Amino acid sequence: MRLGTMSPVVVTAAVALSCLIAEDARAVDAAVTVHVRNGTTGGAAPAGLPVDVIVMLDHHEPARFTGVTGADGTAVITVPINPASEQTIVGIASARYGGGLFHGEPFHLTGDPGAQPTTEVAVTVYDVPAAGLPRWSYAALAVIFLAAFLLTACRRSDRQLPD
Repeated sequence: MRLGTMSPVVVTAAVALSCLIAEDARAVDAAVTVHVRNGTTGGAAPAGLPVDVIVMLDHHEPARFTGVTGADGTAVITVPINPASEQTIVGIASARYGGGLFHGEPFHLTGDPGAQPTTEVAVTVYDVPAAGLPRWSYAALAVIFLAAFLLTACRRSDRQLPD
């Protein structure tokens, strides 16, 4: 069928369908608001604190989006998502403070074509002593790891765990 002989109704329907498909494929900026609080002092975290949001987008590798906190300890990070996707997007926010990395609770976003997806996440950071962790804590961690390894090895040798 030549283009000149196509019905105007068919052409209009094809154009409308292509516009709908193109509109659904556009990314929407989801707003992830991260509230960073200092758990040691009870106040807001200082301004300029690096904040990361890591999300899984449409079964791809994790994507990292970064921002910094303002004077009130809040960072707003935009994450582009595809509203045509029916997949729930999951992520986690983290903040680096005083030599430590602190994470918030996992969150999820859903692509709703009618609205801009938003979510709020809280991350609590703590003051880390300048001297770092006590040396005995590293030894305790090593003992726990060794006990878990030996327990797993013994249970596998007894065939209580699959190989």
